[in-house]
Amino acid sequence: MADIKTRILDLIKEKQMIVKANEEQNQQIKIYEKQIAELNSINEERKSKEKFEERIEELEGECRDLRAECRDLRAECRDLRAECEALQAASAKSDKEIKILQEENRANREKSDKEIKKLSEVIAKLKKEVKRLNESKTDLLEESKSQRTMIKNFRLQDEQNQEKMSKLEEIEFKSWMREIITDLRDDLIKELSGFIDERCYGLSEVDKTANYKGIDMNEVNTCKRNYLLENYGIDTDTFERILEAKYELNYFIHNSTLMEREKVQIYLAGLPDNNELKLIYMSMARFISKREKEELQKQFPNCCRRCGDSGHRTERCQLCYFCGDYGHTQQNCPRRKYNRET
Repeated sequence: MADIKTRILDLIKEKQMIVKANEEQNQQIKIYEKQIAELNSINEERKSKEKFEERIEELEGECRDLRAECRDLRAECRDLRAECEALQAASAKSDKEIKILQEENRANREKSDKEIKKLSEVIAKLKKEVKRLNESKTDLLEESKSQRTMIKNFRLQDEQNQEKMSKLEEIEFKSWMREIITDLRDDLIKELSGFIDERCYGLSEVDKTANYKGIDMNEVNTCKRNYLLENYGIDTDTFERILEAKYELNYFIHNSTLMEREKVQIYLAGLPDNNELKLIYMSMARFISKREKEELQKQFPNCCRRCGDSGHRTERCQLCYFCGDYGHTQQNCPRRKYNRET
């Protein structure tokens, strides 16, 4: 606002200066006219019209130039008036905006004062609650001190009792743990042997169906499969249970899944695409590739993947999948040879 007012004052001063210059020029014009009149009289007297006419023409040209300058000054005055009017309009707008901002500031101050009053009331309530909590805290501290003293006394008694009982407990605990470990070893060996025997017997039945007279399970349809199962005395439910047992064996004994996955894959390939068993087992069974087999053999060269025991390789493993006994392989099983001959 101060800059606009100073600009208006400067323009007014310039306008006054221009007016004064116009008045001076008008006076000079009058003086030149008087001189022209004098020259005319002199020319008449001396009878030298030619010289006087030239002088008159020069003076007339000067008058024309002065008139043009006056016109330019008038145009500048008009422009300055327009600028002054624009500046006055801008100052009026700025005054209105200042009034609006002042009203907004007043409203904001009133709102802030109300909020401050509310917060002060809330702070007073919180201070009262803090006082109450401090009073309860002092009571709790006194109670905790009494409890700590009681705990210290109990700990001292416990330490004394532990020192007395530690020597006796060490001897009794060692003897008790030895008895438990021996019992657990015997129970675990019995359970694992029965579990492996049952699963291996189920796997032998799958070998019968997969290797019957060199027939590929991919070429066997549902009717022929049912005929084979009826000849061997196995229902479809039992066959599905055997496959579930096979999946459990593949899941729990990871090192014995190299051959069994191929057999399950052969059986599932013969099933139709819409069969639920095929969809379930293809999503659950973990079939292994040749590359994965080679990597496992490189990582664990001295570990058997058929029976799960260490100390020998898979090539030298002598676990029979037909009868479930140790000491011979499936190809050299005496029970299998006897069944073929009969």
